[in-house]
Amino acid sequence: MSRHPLTLYRERHQLTLEAFAALVGATKGMVWKWENRVAEPRARYRQAIVDATGGEVSHADLLIVPEREVAS
Repeated sequence: MSRHPLTLYRERHQLTLEAFAALVGATKGMVWKWENRVAEPRARYRQAIVDATGGEVSHADLLIVPEREVAS
């Protein structure tokens, strides 16, 4: 599985989970769950993430999409 766009954004901007969580009004645990595709952020957090990242992370980036099996 590819790395989450939110993780890539945080690393490019040298932000810890805690620092990014503070920017969007979330907790460190919530950000970890989003980045590890355990949970999707609620609508208000999705908008806060898009705003905080200047659109570098989009609404679509934050949705969990099941991986499809590839026929062999």
